[in-house]
Amino acid sequence: MTEKEFINRVSNSQEDILQRLLDILHTMKIDYCVIGGLAVNAYVEPVVSLDLYLVVIANFANNL
Repeated sequence: MTEKEFINRVSNSQEDILQRLLDILHTMKIDYCVIGGLAVNAYVEPVVSLDLYLVVIANFANNL
């Protein structure tokens, strides 16, 4: 099971909530950076992390 699948299962979501968030950011042309546990998983042995931290440029924050 991927972390994405795990988060969707734990959240009891019928939709892919992470993909929905990424689609919104892409549609609105908002640059972002993933930090924290999910970001670390891209570089080391993956671990389960239930938190998601996104950094968004302050000028774009009000658009969300």
